[in-house]
Amino acid sequence: MELAVALSKYVGEEEPLPLITEFVSGYAKKGQLSSTEIDILPDLINLRIFSNVIYFTGRALAGEDGIGSLTSRAGSYAKRVAWVNANREAIVDAVKQRMLQLTSTAA
Repeated sequence: MELAVALSKYVGEEEPLPLITEFVSGYAKKGQLSSTEIDILPDLINLRIFSNVIYFTGRALAGEDGIGSLTSRAGSYAKRVAWVNANREAIVDAVKQRMLQLTSTAA
């Protein structure tokens, strides 16, 4: 989930895939993911985005913040989820390729 949290910010950028690939390059130097973990990474990225929605909804319901804190971010959240869903295969392929490259280089 840690990788998904970090990548959830990049998917809102104009060209997310190169950023994802570069971040994974650094991550893979110390952390590894199984094939199954990589396959569900897009879902975990979306889960992180949805957790932000829940967080800001809860703050509004508790009176700690106005609903504007959520509504001002809603478009960005929707754009991120749409990009992840449209690019699931590319995300998984890029992460698998980078992890494999770094693993074979270290061996």
